[in-house]
Amino acid sequence: MTWKTTGPAGRKDWKISLSPDPLEQAVVLVVAWAFAGGLLYGLSLLEGGLRPFWYVLVLPFPLIVSFYSLRGLTGRNGQLELQADGFWRTAPHGERLFLRWDRVEKFGVGVFGDPVVTGTGVSVPEFAFIDEGGERKVARLSGNLPLSAERLAGLMEFARREAARGWPNPPRDLKALISQAAIPDS
Repeated sequence: MTWKTTGPAGRKDWKISLSPDPLEQAVVLVVAWAFAGGLLYGLSLLEGGLRPFWYVLVLPFPLIVSFYSLRGLTGRNGQLELQADGFWRTAPHGERLFLRWDRVEKFGVGVFGDPVVTGTGVSVPEFAFIDEGGERKVARLSGNLPLSAERLAGLMEFARREAARGWPNPPRDLKALISQAAIPDS
């Protein structure tokens, strides 16, 4: 995870930036293609060799991983910037969106997948907010930040509550914010 803080400690104009670790993104990219290549090589050793069916079955996995990894590396996908008055996030389509803390109702953890039928899925941080038109919406934060969904949701909920109080103790950096929020290491 990369993060940086701007603004002197104790001031109300601070900013904490979180973004996916580029090395982790590159490693995921290499591992996905190595796995697919190894699988295709193993399948080529079968009697009959590789048929188009195997390519159609195997290649979507590394292609999807490549799409999201490259967007994280080049398109600022998954970045989150916390400020005293709100936060900037990069939406899945690449647009940077700002949301004030007072427009957010609550941060929590949701499930991305199929929690109803199979009971499976991946935990993702999500939040309910009121948009400019007064409509209530639920959005998710990026899952490629190296904080667990529970930790990130807890951190964001703490920041929302502190913003409502006017940030009596502005954070120096990410570690100080995690410490203030009393979020245990996972």
